[in-house]
Amino acid sequence: MAKSKTLIIILSLLIILILTGVTLWLAFSLGTDAVTYAIRDDPLFRMYVFIHEKDVLYAGMLLLFNTQTGHAALYEVPGNMGAFVEDNEKIDRLDLIFHENAPELYLEKLKSILGVRTNFYLEIASQQALSGIVDLLGGVWLSIDSLNTYVDGENIIEFLKKNKLTYESCVSALLEEFSVEESLLSHKEVQKELYQRFSTNFDFKSFQVLLKFLRELRPNAIYHRVVEGSLKEVLVEGEKKLLLFPYFDGKWVQKTVQQLETALIHEQNILPAIITMEILNGTTIPGLASKARNLYRKYGFDILSIGNAQENDVAHTVVLNHSNNVEMAQKVAEVIGAKVVKAKNSDQIDVTLILGKDFDGRYIRSE
Repeated sequence: MAKSKTLIIILSLLIILILTGVTLWLAFSLGTDAVTYAIRDDPLFRMYVFIHEKDVLYAGMLLLFNTQTGHAALYEVPGNMGAFVEDNEKIDRLDLIFHENAPELYLEKLKSILGVRTNFYLEIASQQALSGIVDLLGGVWLSIDSLNTYVDGENIIEFLKKNKLTYESCVSALLEEFSVEESLLSHKEVQKELYQRFSTNFDFKSFQVLLKFLRELRPNAIYHRVVEGSLKEVLVEGEKKLLLFPYFDGKWVQKTVQQLETALIHEQNILPAIITMEILNGTTIPGLASKARNLYRKYGFDILSIGNAQENDVAHTVVLNHSNNVEMAQKVAEVIGAKVVKAKNSDQIDVTLILGKDFDGRYIRSE
């Protein structure tokens, strides 16, 4: 069994290397670069982006970018998503598949989940590398505690350690800064520095072309989505783990990718506002409502306002339904794993989320 598994892994790696090599060879033989060759018949460029520290994966996502319009989308795949992990032959966290010396295995899993077979990837191989990229750009704009703040490389690591930022928001900020710093990124020496700070399977010529297209990205034109699903407690080798399982056995994930691609190509509205909500912090923890707002916006919710609840000692997170459609409140509750849904009559808003002490910034902690 072990030999068969090792053989499968080796074959998978060889196939990836061969496909990447074929793409580069075809581009070279046609006198062009890999990026230009990839969009020869389709203006939509597809690339995986991930951040890690050694074998610890911080974030993994798919970048879709319309090279003609400058619109883009980031589709985040949470690390706690349930997946079959070949190492222990069990369902476990997706991020456990990632290994620094063999990122191709993780990429193959992403391709299978999202249904996007592109071989291109951009890798930030440490927090220090992220810090260096930010400093090379002269800093980036990020929302910290509801305030738009210009952050340098040192501060961005501090904010990440304090959970005031998400890695996905950092990637988005970098992409927007690429478009703002158009003159800076046109210098070959800066391009070489960036190429060294990223880990990627692009050759330098292709990386230069990629930067050229990213400089045309429209600021505030990056749409955010995250894989949706339900949280389930799973026993893995005697340990209880809360795993995310995508809706409809994962079929909804690939359908979402197809919708994003179609919307980007035809410049449709990618994130239609369906459920309007307000978020109130019922604790003394600063910035909790802001974190929840960023989270729900990635799911496409329309956040009308955030603020503090009347009480700051709320133990359990509460979802208040203001409409005749209880499914709206249930949808809000599912995102963070909330179990409490109460009705409250109001015509002003669909749902109110009151955050309690059991909310850790991403999920409701089970007692």
